[in-house]
Amino acid sequence: MLNKRVKTDIVNPEHFSVGCAESLDNKTGTVTEYSENQDKYLVKFDTPARKWWTNQLPCTCFWFDKKNLREV
Repeated sequence: MLNKRVKTDIVNPEHFSVGCAESLDNKTGTVTEYSENQDKYLVKFDTPARKWWTNQLPCTCFWFDKKNLREV
């Protein structure tokens, strides 16, 4: 799945912190890394996700389970 274009599709928003799933859902980007230890994929977004807490820097990438990603 490395270097694949994906769109996020958050399956269980309750598994994310408040506001996080809403900010990250339906974001498009590219899978840039895979963590075997955690079985997660790092997605670098085409555009930063909006902030879900006050002092946060713009979120340009995030680790996801495969179930929350679909190829585009």
